[in-house]
Amino acid sequence: MEKAAILFFVLILSVVLLTGCARDTTQEATPQDEALLEDIEVTFTADALMSDGKQRMIVYVENKSSKVFTGDIHVDFEESDGKAIGWDMIIVEELGIGQQTWANIFVTPSYDITMTYRFARGYSFKEIDIKAGGTADKVLSASLTQFMFENFGGMGDPSFATSWYPSIKRMEVFASDDIYYAVATVSTTDQTSISRIGNTILVNFGDVELTKVVVKDESGKLLFTKQK
Repeated sequence: MEKAAILFFVLILSVVLLTGCARDTTQEATPQDEALLEDIEVTFTADALMSDGKQRMIVYVENKSSKVFTGDIHVDFEESDGKAIGWDMIIVEELGIGQQTWANIFVTPSYDITMTYRFARGYSFKEIDIKAGGTADKVLSASLTQFMFENFGGMGDPSFATSWYPSIKRMEVFASDDIYYAVATVSTTDQTSISRIGNTILVNFGDVELTKVVVKDESGKLLFTKQK
């Protein structure tokens, strides 16, 4: 009787935990958000790595939309004849604009692999307010500009500058209480350069602890966001 009671408690606890961790799938997506799913790019690469007789597939999820994406993606792998060889669910949390994440899925080895995917209900897109809750700090903005100029701009010598530095048009640091974030304005549309600019600022600027970086073009369109 005692064992049965313990088992019942464990089962109830498991249900509670699973329910608490589940994403809200009752929330209806807006037509605008549904259209943004076309900008969530899901691709894969078949890898040679094997584990327990299974072959690794590296699945990449890239956010090319204008909002931060959160959602679950059900991924299926099949052979050309439709035979299922593996599947899994990729859980994406707060994937910033221009950001990419990846996951490993192990499948039955095959030379003829196709992938399909679908977005589970409950996904969401979140707007980013570039200057929410903060004001520009002129001293820190000047310090960031000088830091990038000295370390990545070749001190004005193009031969020593990084390939992406010339596309930076403006850099600002915003402060809200003890929270700081940077905004870079660029003239390039090259996603590799945009990502390098954002990551370089977020990781290397040491005057204050930046919690977020935003990269936008000269019209104000968001190109990249990343938070620590």
